Formats: sequence, C-alpha cells, structure tokens
Amino acid sequence: MNKIEVELFSDQGDGAILRLPERKFSGLLLQEDSLRNLAEMAERVHMLSNNGSDELKEEAALLAESLRDLCSWYESFAE
Repeated sequence: MNKIEVELFSDQGDGAILRLPERKFSGLLLQEDSLRNLAEMAERVHMLSNNGSDELKEEAALLAESLRDLCSWYESFAE
C-alpha cells in the first residue's frame, strides 16, 4: 500500500470525488457496500432483461459483468 496526496473535491455522503496525482480527470470513491448494492441491482436488471430485446440483454449483461469485476478487484486488495 502506498500513501499519496490527492485532491479532494467533495466527501459528502457515502463516497468522495477526488483526483489522483498526474491524472487529468477526477474519480469517484465508493464505499464497499455501495459498490455491492450497485452490482446487485445490475444483476437484477440483467435477470429482468430476459424478456427484452437482444440489445438490452447484452447491455445488461455487460453492466453486471463490469460491476462484478470491480467487486472482485476491490476484494483482491481488501483481504
């Protein structure tokens, strides 16, 4: 783990808006529970999309997969 200085734009609520050194754009910091909630919602949307168009099913699957990947990435550092 490295300790660095970041620019903090807001830390209201359950997350923060910050910018890492050498980065052009700011980023969003989410608490683990917020990330998991988003991933669970995406999984439900994916399941419900089965009655929709092929495009909807594909996009819902990509969203769910992306959030699952973020959860896995987080878990690999949280242990």
